[in-house]
Amino acid sequence: MECKRVAVIGATGYTGIEVVRLLLNHPSVTIEYLSANQNTGLLSEIYPHILNDDLFVISTDEAYFDNLDAVFLCLPHGQSNRLVAKIPKKVKIIDLSADFRIKNLSLYEEWYGAHKSPDLVKGAVYGLSEIHIENIKTARLVACPGCYATAVLLPLLPLLGLGIVKEEHIIIDAKSGVSGAGRSLSSENLFCEVNGSVKAYKISNHRHIPEIEQEAGLILQKGVQDIKVQFVPHLIPINRGILCSMYLNLKENYSLDDINSKLRSFYKDAPFVAINANKSINIRSVVGTNQCQIGIFLGRVENSIVVVSAIDNLLKGAAGQALQNFNIMFSFDEMTGLSNIPFYP
Repeated sequence: MECKRVAVIGATGYTGIEVVRLLLNHPSVTIEYLSANQNTGLLSEIYPHILNDDLFVISTDEAYFDNLDAVFLCLPHGQSNRLVAKIPKKVKIIDLSADFRIKNLSLYEEWYGAHKSPDLVKGAVYGLSEIHIENIKTARLVACPGCYATAVLLPLLPLLGLGIVKEEHIIIDAKSGVSGAGRSLSSENLFCEVNGSVKAYKISNHRHIPEIEQEAGLILQKGVQDIKVQFVPHLIPINRGILCSMYLNLKENYSLDDINSKLRSFYKDAPFVAINANKSINIRSVVGTNQCQIGIFLGRVENSIVVVSAIDNLLKGAAGQALQNFNIMFSFDEMTGLSNIPFYP
C-alpha cells in the first residue's frame, strides 16, 4: 500500500515523541517533518534514544500542510483549535489535545475556555477506537480521548450499554504516572516532590470528567447533564501507566461469568482489549503497549462489582491510540506498528 506522508506537530513533548517513535516502525508511513514550539533542531540531539540523523524539528510557525496525507497534533489544549483552520480539507487530522473531544461548546468553554474553531467541533469524531471505529473509518478529524477517559470508558461503556450496571453512583479511583502531566517544568512534578508519595489532585474537578460523562450519556442516549460520576485522580511515583478502579452497582444479580462473557463478546474483534477473569490487573503488564487490560471482581456490597483497568497513559492513553486511529482512517490493519509486548521487568 502507498506510504502516507505525515507530520507531527508538537513532536518534542512526551506524547509527541511517542508518536514519532511509533511512526518510525510503521511500514506505510513517511514522516514529512516534525515541529515544536520549543526544542527545534536535530531530533537525535533532543532525544538521544531516537537514533536517526535525518529527522529535524522545525518551528511550528513554519509548519506546512499541502503535501500531507495526515497530521498528528500533539499540542496543549487551546492550540490545536487555532491551527486546524490552516489545514487543507484533504489532510486528515488526528488531534491528541482536548480541543475537539467535547461536543457541547458551552461545556467545553466551562472547562477549557473559548473555542477558536467551533464550526469543526460537530464533525469531529471522538477517537475511542474500539467504540467509534465505524465513524473513525470515514472521519477527517479525530479527537483522541484523554488518558484517564480511555482507562475509564473502555470497561464502563459496554457495562452501561449492555444494561449490566446502574448509571447512578459511579465511583472512579484512578492513579497515573508522572508523565501524564507532560514535559513542561513544574515544581509539583520534581523528583523530590513525587518520589515516595501518592497525591490525590483535582478531586471532582479533573478536565477528563466532561468527556467521560459525555460518552456515558451518549451510550445511554441521555443528555450531557444527566450522567454524573465521582472521579478522584492520583499521582503516583512511576514514569508511566494508569490503574483505574471503578465501583459499580449491578442492575441484576449477574454472575462474574455472565459479565466476563458479555464483555468478551463485546470486544471479540478488539485486539488491544483483554478481559482477564480472576487475574490481578497491574500497570507492569501494559507498559510499552497499546493494550487495555480489564478485570471484574465481586464487591462486598450486595449486587456490586469492582472493575479494574490498566493502560500505558502515553500509548493506549495517547500516542498508541492515535496511531490505531490513523490505521483505521487509512484502512491499515489496526495493529500495524503497535504489536509490541510489554517491557519486563
